[in-house]
Amino acid sequence: MAPFQDRLTFLPEAILFTILSLIPVKEAARTSVLAKPWRRLWLSRPNVELNDRLFLSPLTGIDEQHPNIEQIRDANKFYQLYYLIKVGFKWFANGAPSISSFSLIFCDPHICPINIENLVRHALYRHPNSLELDFSLPSWEDRLPLNNEFIERFTLPVYVYNYTFLESLKLASCRFDMNNFATIGLTLKSVFLAWIEIINATNLRLMLQSCPLLENLSLSKCFQAPHYDIQSDTLKTIVVDKCVDLLTLTIVAPNLVHLKYCGKVVQFGIIVSENFETAELDFGLVEMFDLEDGEKIANLLDSLYFARSLIVDSYVVQVISFDGVELNPLGQNRAKNLTIKTAFDESEFRGICMLLDNYPLLEEVRFEHGDHVIFREDMEVDYFHVVPPLTDWAKVSPSIDGCLPNMLKVVEIVGLQATLFEMNLLPYLITQAGVLQKLVLRAGNQMGFAYAKGVKFVLAQERKQLKVEVYSEDGVLYGPKGETKVQPKPCIINEHE
Repeated sequence: MAPFQDRLTFLPEAILFTILSLIPVKEAARTSVLAKPWRRLWLSRPNVELNDRLFLSPLTGIDEQHPNIEQIRDANKFYQLYYLIKVGFKWFANGAPSISSFSLIFCDPHICPINIENLVRHALYRHPNSLELDFSLPSWEDRLPLNNEFIERFTLPVYVYNYTFLESLKLASCRFDMNNFATIGLTLKSVFLAWIEIINATNLRLMLQSCPLLENLSLSKCFQAPHYDIQSDTLKTIVVDKCVDLLTLTIVAPNLVHLKYCGKVVQFGIIVSENFETAELDFGLVEMFDLEDGEKIANLLDSLYFARSLIVDSYVVQVISFDGVELNPLGQNRAKNLTIKTAFDESEFRGICMLLDNYPLLEEVRFEHGDHVIFREDMEVDYFHVVPPLTDWAKVSPSIDGCLPNMLKVVEIVGLQATLFEMNLLPYLITQAGVLQKLVLRAGNQMGFAYAKGVKFVLAQERKQLKVEVYSEDGVLYGPKGETKVQPKPCIINEHE
């Protein structure tokens, strides 16, 4: 038997650096014990990542009640500081002379602000293209809105504004001056801001004007400013995520390709062009049903009629059911792919029908079954005519100019649970879709899997030309010869952050 040969060590260093750059820094550091040549190899990664969340566990509720809680907190701070100094400065002392990116995720910057500034300074000496500074806490996500005065926990050092090689900047819980982007903004192509105060629309507009090459903009959980005015000829992707103080969103971006909005229903004013491809709308922050939201969302959908792919949530299909709401005339909406995140509730029935009728070019429709707030009690019967789905589906005839008779080729249901609504929706789609070619059923529980198998069996007898794929809740493909492991199909519409 041939002796063991360590072929990995004999790979060219360039390949080893690439391998180490593709795995988490914690795992990369562990390779230092493999052999002597590996001892400092991980320090030469082109992407420097310092993330204290990989090494520290947050305090739990039980910890908070511990009689020595202050000692536990002090110990945690000591390990944070030790990790930051020991690993961070060792990295720069022994690492490569140049790096491609620097990322610092640190949950308590108050304990060592000078060390953090020195680390950032050392990183910029190595001319990275990407800089990420994240001082937020994971627990904040579940406590929106937060007390604003405690969110911005670190101030961006002044010398960063004079750096002229950055292409990507990510700041979270980090105070900075939007009016001081004249130098740093010249090369920026991507800006991500989270848990940051935007004072007013003017500041945001001035920052965008200082970034002539900007292609990607993400504003996540930002606060203070009630109006966002985003105007740019270069932006291709815009994400506005859970900015709780927002009341008005204006976007004029002729080269915009992807738009993602998550938050409350605000006053939208959006102008895009035929370059536009994907729109994702999520109104999960809505707490109270408002009849006026139906018209606002309908106008928003009308302004996004260039979109080839559209993702909407349950609130959209509930609120557009209002009798006074009208969508774009047939023929103007260009979407070919539609994803509906739904609770499969009868309150969504009419909205689903409206989307299928008003988007005549749809070729693929995907339903994602999940937990969503249903505002059934807020819906007045006089306006919405909510009746049991059994009678509704039996009465409905799709528009002859809609997607069902002429264009719809693929239907996918994710999280199938064999609810009454699903068992009426599915036969309706199968019988009314005149050119349907493929049906994909992904079960959400055992009952849904059993129902999906029954549907497949029946259609194998009655619609042999229709291809039916059934997956269990574990992502196992069901077939005539048993079950075979496969990877679940990705979402029809790609998400862009």
